[in-house]
Amino acid sequence: KELLKTVKFAEMAIVYGNRYRSSNTEVEMGLISASKAFYKGDYKNSLEIVLNTLNIVEPGIHKKLLSKMEKEV
Repeated sequence: KELLKTVKFAEMAIVYGNRYRSSNTEVEMGLISASKAFYKGDYKNSLEIVLNTLNIVEPGIHKKLLSKMEKEV
């Protein structure tokens, strides 16, 4: 059950981060790394990478995305 939450959270964060991909090269590189980890099945690392990346452009994004995910469950 925890693995599924991690997978869903990582995927949601990557999709959310796509809005910044074209405007910030550092975010784009982070999203590429997070996506590669995700596709390799390293979901925990993918989530960590994407949250650290998004924190560059939206400090505190972890709480916002977590709240959004909890509403969907």
